Amino acid sequence: MTIVLDGALLDWTADDRLETAATTIAGYALYGRLEGDVFYFALSSAQAINANSTLWLNTDANINTGYKVWGFASGAEFNVNFGANGVPRLYTGADGQTLVGDLSYSLSADRKVLEIALPKSLLGASVSSVGIMADINNAVFLPSDYTQVAYTITTPATSVYDGLLTEWTVDQRLDNTPDKVVAGYELYGKVAGDSFVFGLKSAVPIGPNTTFWLDTDNNTGTGYKIWGFAGGAEFNVNIGADGVARLYTGADGQTLVGTLEYKIAAGGLSMEFAVPKALLGPTVTSVVVLADINNSVFLPPSYAGGGYVLTTPVVVPPGPYDGLLTEWTAAQRLDSGAGVVAGYELYGTVSEDKFVFALKSAVAIGQNTTFWLNTDANVATGHQIFGFAGGAEFNVNIGADGVARLYSGADGQTLVGQIDHKIAPDGMSMEFAVPRSLIGASVTAITLLADVNNTVFLPTTYANGGFTLVDPASIPVSQFDGVLTEWTANQRLETPVTTVDGYEFYGQYNDGQFTFGFKSAVAIGPNTTFWLNTDGNTATGTQVFGYAGGAEFNVNIGSDGVARLYSGTAGQTLVGAIDYQIGPDGKTIEFAVPKTMIGAAVTSVSILADVNDSVFLPSNYLSPAYTVYDPASLPPVTDTGNKIAIVFSQSTANNYFSQMAYSQLVMAAQSQAMAAGIPFDLISEADLADLSKMVNYDAIVFPSFRNVPDNYAAIYDVLTKLVYQYDVSLIAAGDFMTNDAANASLPNNAYERMQTLFGLNRTGGESGVTVNIEATPAGHAITEGYGANGAIHTYTGAATSYFSAVNPNAGSVSVIAEQVVNGTTHGAVLGTVTGGRNVHFATDALIGDLNLLGQAIDWVNEETGGPSVSLNMTRNTSLFASRNDMDQSQETYDVDGGIYDAMLPFLQQWKTDYNFVGSYYVNVGFNPPDQETNWLISKPYYDAMRAMGNEIGSHSYTHPEDTNFLLPNVLTQALLD
Repeated sequence: MTIVLDGALLDWTADDRLETAATTIAGYALYGRLEGDVFYFALSSAQAINANSTLWLNTDANINTGYKVWGFASGAEFNVNFGANGVPRLYTGADGQTLVGDLSYSLSADRKVLEIALPKSLLGASVSSVGIMADINNAVFLPSDYTQVAYTITTPATSVYDGLLTEWTVDQRLDNTPDKVVAGYELYGKVAGDSFVFGLKSAVPIGPNTTFWLDTDNNTGTGYKIWGFAGGAEFNVNIGADGVARLYTGADGQTLVGTLEYKIAAGGLSMEFAVPKALLGPTVTSVVVLADINNSVFLPPSYAGGGYVLTTPVVVPPGPYDGLLTEWTAAQRLDSGAGVVAGYELYGTVSEDKFVFALKSAVAIGQNTTFWLNTDANVATGHQIFGFAGGAEFNVNIGADGVARLYSGADGQTLVGQIDHKIAPDGMSMEFAVPRSLIGASVTAITLLADVNNTVFLPTTYANGGFTLVDPASIPVSQFDGVLTEWTANQRLETPVTTVDGYEFYGQYNDGQFTFGFKSAVAIGPNTTFWLNTDGNTATGTQVFGYAGGAEFNVNIGSDGVARLYSGTAGQTLVGAIDYQIGPDGKTIEFAVPKTMIGAAVTSVSILADVNDSVFLPSNYLSPAYTVYDPASLPPVTDTGNKIAIVFSQSTANNYFSQMAYSQLVMAAQSQAMAAGIPFDLISEADLADLSKMVNYDAIVFPSFRNVPDNYAAIYDVLTKLVYQYDVSLIAAGDFMTNDAANASLPNNAYERMQTLFGLNRTGGESGVTVNIEATPAGHAITEGYGANGAIHTYTGAATSYFSAVNPNAGSVSVIAEQVVNGTTHGAVLGTVTGGRNVHFATDALIGDLNLLGQAIDWVNEETGGPSVSLNMTRNTSLFASRNDMDQSQETYDVDGGIYDAMLPFLQQWKTDYNFVGSYYVNVGFNPPDQETNWLISKPYYDAMRAMGNEIGSHSYTHPEDTNFLLPNVLTQALLD
């Protein structure tokens, strides 16, 4: 029915009503229709429509353009304003501001009904809709809230669609997973010709402000962010206030791109629309859709997990692969051990400059499957999966179209190129190839992590690395065979405290590289790590377990079974490839770490081992590490003669029960060294820190070295080098280097130095007991003069200590003499072998009271397996010189009684027959009348002895009855005179 402007509403129908439930105002009715090139509008009002009434007209469906009513609403390009004369005219700008022209209209007699014509000739030929907001007499506003949608007259849409979903099939549903289904709603999609076509079934009428967000590059990092974080939409289909669906960019309904074919069904419960590729871009092959119905219902319910994907069907060109794994062999499996996931198999090979992979899956391989590729063996570079893992330079991602492509960045983020691939017909296996031409000509290995359908991860944890495929052509010929037959016992690195049963550690330095050999009780596999401290400082470098090692580098065996050199944590930052070889049984390995990789200034490497993340060597990482030295960094031996050192420890003397007793103990050691016929130097604690000096001794005797100065760590370091690099022997008694100068126990393990250097540990002790010292049943070179089980000495009311091997499996401790206490036998004197031979006495008394120390000095200086030379009494023509103490020389009546008259003939005969001479130490009588020297009587005897070539010395000075007289504040010069 054609509209006649007569001030009546007889030719308007209910279909012409413009209100919605939200915008209906009681007593008012609004109608609209487009006929030809004229928009007709009718208003039935509850009050007369008079001057200052305004109809605001939005003609471009964009509220951001045009005049803002009250500064924020409508976006009106025009307005119909009733002037003071009550006549409505067309204006632009504010109400009644700039006249455009007169309008045809009609008002009822009571001015409560208005009919008006708005020709396109005045509004614009391209105008397809008019959104109207009414202001009656500056008192009544339609709608009551101008932020609501305007009453809109639209051009009737002509479409190939009917808005009904009768032709859509289940296969075309896009919301086909439980997490993306919303009850009462269905979303369909298909590609028809050059358009992406969608269908929506809704539980509520589909109205203005409904938006379909379109991500056309499959990258959520680009495009418009819905709510600031989701979608990444390049376009959106928005239903405007006029009920028309159009295509926009930017925010919902922001920048118009063009009109669309669409149809909303009667009742508004379903619709169809098509988005042509011509508007999206000719290269767009898929669209990810997020729906927002009336700004109240969201499909899917959470935008964070992505949307519904509609993809142009792609025909994968024929390739060299069939997706089946029939040609793959067990030798090409990449997943082994802990990396295996039940139902899955991963294979790899390098062929024709391509890294080729194959996957067998327990589920169909679909979109969002990603293979992460680390091509530089450095997990710190590249994309961090989950924010912490992988370090992937590239990834192979299966898109919504089912096609696998190579990308960089996040999964499917930046396209690098197409790759050859094939998914098997049942979807349960696939093959693909990654050519070097796409990832870099220098790539020699790829570490792969797989994510199947965003649900299954291979390996199950990404934190420990992935599966590595190495180009065999990139592996140089090794100097090693992985077998340890050429290593010798002298190259073993363990000390008694760091020996682990079933394991052996070897090391040496030659030709600019630190070389190691390792034998394991179990197969050496991925996640095995050798921690390398190259600066000798455990406080720098990586702290293993947060507290140990101080490792500047580590040799880590990756999931591919390849050992490489890294810095940082295990396998963290690649330094480079190293020469290595694992033995045929997998239980031995040899590897070399060149100085060129760790620093030309490095002179030693201390190493800790972690086998398969389960066995640790040493078992306590706070124990001394296994250390290899560059021999050129160690001082040379400049005195090749046989000599020992006897240590006077001022720190120990200060804590001894008597400093005089300590001095006597040291002098006893000197006497025993003389008896052994071994030259010696008396040295101080300061000398012990001087490696260049100490290397010239064959053995070091510590009469007692319980207390140590502040620089004990430096002394410990020197002694460790002496024992293990120079085979210097140690002889000591009791606790060894266990307490500081203030007599407090040293921190952590007080017996560490004793354990490392002697292989011994204190196991107990007793006091106030009888201690019987005996030779062992088997005997020993040191105690051979006592015979088997021979009694050596007995202490009563004594204190003693017990010591035994810290590691019985090391097999380096033997019993030289025993102590029997309360019927129980313990070791009293123990022999150990760490570098050279060592001897340990259970107490200071044992080392000082008996003559065993001299025998011990002799024994540790023997050439093992060589001849033994000793000096015995003889009547031959060469008799040794003797020392003789002349105790009776001070006795007046003995000298007068003719003792020298009897002695001199013997001396003269021995001189004549054997050329015998000696030293004679005489006493000067100092206590008359019985003890007094009469030089008129004594001197002729002494002169005769000297004439034979004998020496005369003072026994009064060297061996007084009371040695306290020798103290400097007692024995004064006046007293001597």
